[in-house]
Amino acid sequence: MESFMQYLTRESSVKAISNITSLFHDIRGLYSKHGIDITKDVGRQNILISAAQEHFFADAINESFGVCSNDGRTGAADIIIECLDDRELECKVVCQSKSGGWQLQTDRATLEKKGSCDFLYLLFDRKHENVGVFLFSSLTPDDFKLPSPGSRGKARLNKRTAFKKCVPLVGSFHDKRKAYMERYEREMCTANTDSERKKAAQKLELWYNKPSCYSIQLESLNEIQPK
Repeated sequence: MESFMQYLTRESSVKAISNITSLFHDIRGLYSKHGIDITKDVGRQNILISAAQEHFFADAINESFGVCSNDGRTGAADIIIECLDDRELECKVVCQSKSGGWQLQTDRATLEKKGSCDFLYLLFDRKHENVGVFLFSSLTPDDFKLPSPGSRGKARLNKRTAFKKCVPLVGSFHDKRKAYMERYEREMCTANTDSERKKAAQKLELWYNKPSCYSIQLESLNEIQPK
């Protein structure tokens, strides 16, 4: 992995998450004081967290790596890493869908103008009890699928290519294709009969011919603590 990927670490990311959750705790209390339960709408929560993500992760980069700034205005990069020749980092807050999936998206037209950009996805489950931080390096329009009708230009991440450029800072991901191939290779080696060996070989071939299929795992907010 290229050295510039070190501008964020697990330790600095955990500190940023701690600051974000502390701020959101205060925001939730303020809304509650006025009779509003902000936790009922994950979309509104994400909007409130978005500015905090940009601010606190910029602070984390400043403290652990070098000079950077955050803007957040429409059309401007969320974080500009000035000590890396003004490298741009786009920040996205995403909550897990009701079906358990992830809508990792970007505005394709904007990315096409830039050519490539780093992306920092901050992921939460629907109760905001578990979290993940995934840093993607130099994603291009080809790392996203074409926008679907009605998506307002939002393009979904192509996990098959994009996760090859990803460093998980909090949480993890794994390629289910690779895991199943390793499983059926073991079953072939430990099979007691020709029938078992043939069945394992067939399943191995099936997964060998499939594209990569990635699964995301989060970590408990209660268990990660800044050092």
